[in-house]
Formats: sequence, structure tokens, C-alpha cells
Amino acid sequence: MSRDVIFPLVYLTLLVYRSVVQCEDLTLPQTEQEQERISALLKGDFIIGALFSVHHQPKQKRAGNSLKCGGVREMYGIQRIEVTFQTIDQINNDPSILPNVTLGVEIRDSCWYAPVALQQSIEFIRDAISPSTSAETCSVDQQPKERRSLRPNAVKGRRAPLVGVIGPASSSVAIQVQNLLQLFQIPQIGYSTTSKDLSDKSRFNYFLRVVPSDYYQAQVMVDIVRKYNWTYVSAVNTDENYGQSGIQAFRELAEKLNVCIAKEDSVLSNAEDEVFDRVIRKLDEDQNARVVVCFCEGMTVRGLLAATKRLNLTGRFLFLGSDGWADRSDVTDGFESQARGSISIRIHSPNVTDFDDYYFSLNPYTNSRNPWFHEFWQQRFNCSINGGHYDSSSISEKTGESAGKKPRCTGREKLSDKYKADPKLSFIIKAIYTMAFGLHHMHQDVCGRDAVGLCSDLFPFNGSLFKSYLLNVTFTYGEEEELVEFDRKGDPPGRYYIMNFQQLANGSYDYIRIGDWNNGSLVMQDDELQWPRSGEKVESVCSQPCQPGFYRNFQTGGQEQKCCWACVACAINEFLLDDTTCRPCPTGFLPNANKTACDEIAAEFVQWSDSQAIVSIAVSCLGFLSTAFAGAVFVRYNDTPVVKASTRELSYLILAGMTLSHAATFPILAEPSWLSCSLSRLLPGLSFAMIYASLLTKTNRIARILAGSKKRFPTRKPRFMSAAAQVFITCTLIGVEAGVSVAMLVLEPAAPTRLFPALDRVVLACNTTPLGVLAPLAFDFLLIALCTLYAIKTRNVPENFNEAKFIGFAMYTTCVIWVAFIPIYFGSDSKVITMCMCVTLSATVTLVFLYLPKMYIILLRPERNNRAHFTTSKSIRCHIGSRVASAISSKSSNSYSGAESPRERPVVAFRRPGRPDTLIGSNLSASTAVGGSSRFGPVCNPQQGPAVPWRAHDDTSELVFAGPVPMETQSQRRTLSCQTGAELLQHLLQTYVTKMHTQGQQKNVADISVPQLAELSPRALLDGISTTRLRHSAVPTAHILEESASEQSGDEDSGQVKHITISLGNCECRSDSSSQSPVSWSHDSDCAM
Repeated sequence: MSRDVIFPLVYLTLLVYRSVVQCEDLTLPQTEQEQERISALLKGDFIIGALFSVHHQPKQKRAGNSLKCGGVREMYGIQRIEVTFQTIDQINNDPSILPNVTLGVEIRDSCWYAPVALQQSIEFIRDAISPSTSAETCSVDQQPKERRSLRPNAVKGRRAPLVGVIGPASSSVAIQVQNLLQLFQIPQIGYSTTSKDLSDKSRFNYFLRVVPSDYYQAQVMVDIVRKYNWTYVSAVNTDENYGQSGIQAFRELAEKLNVCIAKEDSVLSNAEDEVFDRVIRKLDEDQNARVVVCFCEGMTVRGLLAATKRLNLTGRFLFLGSDGWADRSDVTDGFESQARGSISIRIHSPNVTDFDDYYFSLNPYTNSRNPWFHEFWQQRFNCSINGGHYDSSSISEKTGESAGKKPRCTGREKLSDKYKADPKLSFIIKAIYTMAFGLHHMHQDVCGRDAVGLCSDLFPFNGSLFKSYLLNVTFTYGEEEELVEFDRKGDPPGRYYIMNFQQLANGSYDYIRIGDWNNGSLVMQDDELQWPRSGEKVESVCSQPCQPGFYRNFQTGGQEQKCCWACVACAINEFLLDDTTCRPCPTGFLPNANKTACDEIAAEFVQWSDSQAIVSIAVSCLGFLSTAFAGAVFVRYNDTPVVKASTRELSYLILAGMTLSHAATFPILAEPSWLSCSLSRLLPGLSFAMIYASLLTKTNRIARILAGSKKRFPTRKPRFMSAAAQVFITCTLIGVEAGVSVAMLVLEPAAPTRLFPALDRVVLACNTTPLGVLAPLAFDFLLIALCTLYAIKTRNVPENFNEAKFIGFAMYTTCVIWVAFIPIYFGSDSKVITMCMCVTLSATVTLVFLYLPKMYIILLRPERNNRAHFTTSKSIRCHIGSRVASAISSKSSNSYSGAESPRERPVVAFRRPGRPDTLIGSNLSASTAVGGSSRFGPVCNPQQGPAVPWRAHDDTSELVFAGPVPMETQSQRRTLSCQTGAELLQHLLQTYVTKMHTQGQQKNVADISVPQLAELSPRALLDGISTTRLRHSAVPTAHILEESASEQSGDEDSGQVKHITISLGNCECRSDSSSQSPVSWSHDSDCAM
């Protein structure tokens, strides 16, 4: 068993034993202690016991074992006694409550001290368990006179039962009294006991109260602390159950709400000054804790205020007191400056307005029910009442003055002077009415609803049954009709006033109500709050709150770890999850300005207004205009040699590819979407394929032509040399690129995606992977590489064939661009601009190197726009004669059929369809070698031969050779310069016409036509001759007799001289092609011309 139970039982046993001894030995003298244990009694059918602290508690340091109480108390003693008498009178006068049943009361003094309260409680129990007689338990002679008149008398042979006890006021004292009373099943109702321990029905089963538990009061104090952000406070409590349980409840709630207790101590209310000084010094050690939570009784608070004054710490602390302080003036009397600005809690208790008039009407000479009233009157008005036994025995220990030195009390002194009503009077009234209503309901249930007066079924009185009726009591009280009820723990709901001790305008001090707390809801009037130091708001924190974006990094251990911290900034992508935690935002989000939540980052993409985009668009538009201009020029001069020589079909295809390249800039720069992403992956590769596939086809054709011209014995014309074939090859290559691009789009569908290059950036881009970029461009790179290879291979073409060289320059520059593109594109964030510029520059390079020179000739140098500037050979030499021994020798038989000899082959007729060419004699430069022979064989002298028979064809009017060419023994040599094969043929025909004129045949030169040669190489000349139409029925087509080559230098490509012998009937023509020899033509005299 606990000490709280054992001690009352032992004490009860001793007192009962002593009472028996006193009854047996009537002559035993009474001690001073016993003489002071008096009580006030109002007789009735049922007795309610009441324990009030009529006197102050005894001092601890006292000689001997004396428990003499202190001075009488008006508010917590006399006023409570009188309000009890008044309430009992009201209940007895109310016919609706306990009809014809009188309710009595017995009041005893507890002195706010547990031993005294226990002694008085045992007196209650002894009277309850003593045998019932018609007389006093002890004889009248055994009792003092004053006590004899106050003892209860038997009523009809039965002592009035003690149905319950009200009080005492102190929680610690009430706990010990309850341990004693519940042994005898006597219910107890507390009117001022707020300890939360008393809510434990397993320990205090017969306890109820009309005041809320300290748990609610602790909640009020924590709510006030949190409202003003006082997270670092000190705590002091009275060293008994009220203070201990209350501060424990506060500590538990504070820990849940992250309120730390810096310093904590406890002290008894009647402790010496040195103890209070030690407590204040301890509180002053932590300068950050300025608020002191004091779960103390009033006298404990007074001792702390006095110590604050002695230590000169006025204004250092703000005391936050519990209801033990409330609005008591005796707590702050003399220490108003130290208490200024403090906050206290007062339980909601309406003023008892009708008590004031009753109280003010009392007079010591007429008030015989209150045995302590004379003592109070003498102390209150510092006078003496003669004739009463209180004059000498009830001298206040506080004043220490004898009655003989005081004036006589007249009874006309006014209690209204300096009067202040006890705030807990209403709780006493509620407790008494609770007892009365409980008895009323029990009486009706036991005796019957219509029963009047007592019935035998009520006796012996059942305290356990009565307790159950008390728990079910419900009634309204006061003008506010406040509902009084109890929960299963015997506690009422909580409601409090928040009081602030202020200095008023007139310099006086008083408690001002500044807030309310009702069942968990706190309402404060901050503008009416006064601080300990005027104008200085109290802060009680260990560390200042962190700024937005900073979290608390706790640096100390123990309980302080929740209140003392260093502020550390969250990362750029983190937000404050709580005061102690930063959490990263999801990818693509950043914390807001206060870092309380994450906001989505606006996606970045190239805007049309960006400087880089403007530059790209400007370059692209310039490329558009340039390409369009070049295309217009080529269309306008479509039939000129420059345009024809550049393969018109492929040139237009290249122009289309360049246009598409410039157009690709716009989808690349556009906001990423499915359409723009798809076009940005298709257009660059497709446009490059159109450009470089055309160039590859063109360079390949040039290379094949040059390769064919180097053959010793060419037998046939190269294949796929026509324009249609070239276009078909180019479109096939473009189709390959288109297939690759479409396949990549199927494998990796285009779509916009969000990229996160940095924590604070989101880039909206196409979901193009490196494979999606490189796969379509890989084929383009292959085309570029092949074009470059052919450009290198054809770098030594004759200087007049400029296009091959320009293609080479374009390819070299393109390679440089794309070699730089790859690391820049994959190594930087500017992928969009990089792609745009590379695509545009590639198209621009092609335009500059391939089309600008041609447009220069077409527009600025039109005189150079003729076929003479587009030959691949610088010299052509042809020998015409009956025999060229070294040329035709044994291989001539391979070129003729049967018995047909070259000498007997007629001369072919040449015609240029559609346009007759006029032979111009100014190109002739004669040099005569008589009687000699050329290095190609013997030459003939045309002067010695007969006239060559020519005639006009009957159907076509073409000039036709009509006879054999006679052979001459002498030759005449003539040399002329030719730039093209056409000029050579023209000079050849000029010779024929001249010879015809010498024979007397008149024929205009304009009537003779020569074929147009499409190619500019020596081999093409042979092909042109071999395909010329013949109009002589007996003469076969001209053909090659012999082709040979000789080395002029060490360089095979540049030092070769080609000798070609062709048969024109009985005439032979030899062409020598070399980059180093002049073009000449020789005519033998044995040819009929």
C-alpha cells in the first residue's frame, strides 16, 4: 500500500484509540492543540462535512511538535464558511429540494496543511462510526463549553449520518483525505482541488470535483506559451501534489509541442527565503529563458516575487501562474512591480452577487454560527471583543498583539472596506448543490417520488450508492445558466479566464481579464496585454526562428535539442518539409520564394525573339533569297552553254536540296511538338541527300569520262551518261536516305520531351537520341565522303573544266563544317542553333562554290558563255591522207571489211541538224611544207589531184561525196588551231568546200551542216564522228583506224599525247590530244579536196 493510504490508517487507529481513552478517563486534561480544534455545526437530517483553510498553514521551523496554525484568512476561510451557511439555508428553504428533509453541515479548519486536515477528517469519521445514543458520545463534563454547544445531538435516537465531505482546497491535502474517506465509502467533492491525479478512479474512486482538472490548466498554459512563441521557458512548482502533477502535465504537453524547459525547480510554499533565493538564481542562469511557468500555490508565487525583489531582478521574468495564483491580491501585495506583466489563470467562476449583501450584514455580536468570526473581526479591524473567550486565546500570530492593547470592536465596522470576494465561492455553492441534488434523487428513488421526510430505507446510509447518484447529477447554475455535470472520472469540462497583472493609469495595480479558454479554444486580446517592461515584448526562445529556406540543425543533446539549433540553408532544389527537414523537389520543380512548396519550372525552348534564333532565321532567309535568285538565273539562261555544261537536271535538284536545307531551320527553331520534331529529323538529312547525291552522281560521271579518255583502245561509250540516267541514280540515293529517316521515325517516334540540364532548368526539346541524329546523317556523311573522294580524283582535269575543281572546294569546306559539327552538337547545350547553322552553312557553301562562278559568267561575263570554254582537251591534231604508214600499218585491216580498202571508201557527208554553221576562214593559219612528209606519215599535195566530186542530195539537199578520192604523190601541209571538235570538223569541211569550188562546183558554205558534239573530250569527238549520218549508199560509216598514246612526261595524267586515226573514206584524220601541244590539222595532197 502507498504511504498516502498507510499514514491515514495509522493515524486513524491512534485517534480512535485516543477517543476511547478519553471517554474512559474523563479527567484527562486537554492540550492547547485540542482546544483549537473547533468546528461549526448546523444540525440536520443529513450532515455534509466541509474542510476549509480558515487559518494559514503552520511554519515549518517551530519548537516542539506544535501544529499551531497561522492567522485567520478572510477570502479562503471566513467567506467560504459564510457562503456555505447561506447555501444550506437556501436549500433548506427550497421545497423542491429534499422536501421535509433538513440538510446540515459541519465545518472544520484544515489550515492548508495535510496533518491538520487528516486530523479533522478523522473527527468526521469518528463521529460517523460512533455508537448512536441519545446523548453526546462523550459526557458534557468531558467537553469544553464551547465545544459542547457545537456537537451534534441525536435525533430520535439516531445520529445524523455524514453523507459526504466538501474540500479541502489543496490537492495534496485532498489526496490524503480521500485515501482516508474512501475506506469508509464517504464521497468527497473538491471545490478547488485540480490535480490530475484525482481523475484516476482506480486510486480515488469516491472523489468528484466541480473544478476542471489541472490537465486542462496545463493545456491552457501550453497554449499561451505557443501563442507567443515562447519555446524555451523555465518551470517552478510547489513541492506537493498540486504542483507536481500540474507541472508534469505541462511537461508532457510541452514536449509534444516542442516547448523546452530550460531550468526547473520546486519549492514548498512555507519554505525559507534562502530557498526562494536559490530558485531565482537558478532560473537566472539561462538568459534566453525569460518566461517562468509557475504551477504553484499562491504563497509559493509570493515567495518567488519576494526573492526577485531581493535579488534586484525586477522585470527579468514574466511569471505564468496557474489557478493557485489566479487573481489573488494577497499574492502580489507589496510586490506589485515584480508581478507587473505576469499572466495567471483563473478558473471560470461567476461572481456570487447575492453573497455580498449577506456578508456585509454580518456582525460579530449576532453571528453565532461561525466560531471563527470573532477572531476574524478582531484581526480585520484590529480591535477587541470583550467578554469572549477569543480575546486572549485567538490572538493572531501574525500581529502578535494582545487584545488589551486594542480598541473595543463596536460591530459597526464595515466589511465592504477593502473587500474582495473569493473567486471560488461559486465552486463551493456548486459542490453543496451537488450533494443536495444527489441526496434528493437518492431519496426519491429509495423512499418514493411522493415520499415526504425521511424513510427507514435510507439507513444505514449507503455511501457507495450515493456516489453513483452524485456522478449523474446535472443542473444549471447562475445567471449564465452554466451547466454543471460530471464525466465518468468525476470531472467537469474546463473553462478559464486569462488574467494579466497590470499597472493602471492611476498608478495602482489590478488583474485585468485579457482572454478566455473554453474546452480547447484560446482567445486572447493582445492589445490589452501589458509586459513586465513597458514597450518590450517578451521573447523566450533558445534560438531565433530560421528565415524562409533554412532548416534547424540541432546542436545540443537532451531536452534542449528541440529548441536550440543553428539555421542551415536548404539546397537550391529543396523545400522545407518541416522546421528540421529539407526535401528535394521532384525533377522539373523548384521551391517557391518561401520554400514551403514546389512550383513547376517553366520549360525553356528557343524563342523566335532570341538573338540566336534571329541570326539563324536571317541567315536562312538570306539563303532562301540567294537560292531563289540562282534558280531564276538558271531558268532564264537554261539553253546557254554554262547551264547545259553543268547538267541542268542535277543542278535544279541541288537547288531544291538547298532550299529544303534553309527551310529546315524553321521546324528546328519551332517549339517542340510532334510535327516540328518529325520535320527536324526528316528535312536536314533529306536536303543533304538531294545535294550530295546529285554532286556524287556528277563527280562520278566526270571521273568515268576522264577514265574512259585514258584508255588505249576504247571500244564503246560509257553507260549511264545520259541526263535521265543521272537523275535516276540521284533519286535512288535520295530514296535510300528517305527510307533511313522514316525507319528511324518508326523505331524512335518523334515527340517533345523535357530535359533537365541543371537543377533549376527545364528544357523542352525533341526526344532525339544520338542514334536518331547520326543514323539519317550517316548516309549523308557517306555521300559527302564519296564526293570528296571523287573531287580529289578529278582535281587535275583540264583547267577549262572548272566545275570539278569547284565541287572539290565545296566538299573540302563541307567536311570541315561537319567535322566541327559533331563535337559542338554533342558537347554543348546549343544543339538547336548548332544544327540550324550547320544545315544552312552546308547549303550556302554549295551555292557559293558551284553556282556563284556560273552566275558570274552568265551575268557579268556573257562573252565567255560559249562552248569554247568548256573543253577537256587543249590540242587536237588530225592528218588526212591516202596513207599513214606508221598509223594504219597492220591494224588497218581490223577496221575494214573484206576487199574494201581505205583508199576506195568515199568521203562522208556531215550535217548539223537545225542550224547551219558558217565556216570562218580567219581561224586558218597556213604553213606550207613542200615535198615533205609529216610524222604521221606521208602527206599529199592537193594541188596535183583532180577535183573531188560533190553533189547535193535530192531529198535532203545535203552535200554528198560522189566519187573516189585520187591519191597523189606530193602533199601539202596546213596547220590550224581548234578549241573543239566542232571547229575541227568545220575546218575540215571548209577544205572540202574550197576544193569543190576549184573543181567548178558551186556550193554555199551555209548549206553544209556539222553535227553538234555534246561532250568536250577527245573520245566524244570520235563518237560524234562515228554517229554522223552518211548519205552515200556505197560508203560505210567513218570509223576509228587506230588509237595510241605516247608519254610526254613522267606524269601519266598530264603528260600523255593521244593519237587517233579515223577513216573518212580515202582520207585519214589523226587527232593528237595533249595538254602541252597546240591544236593543228594537216591535209595531204593525195586527198581529193
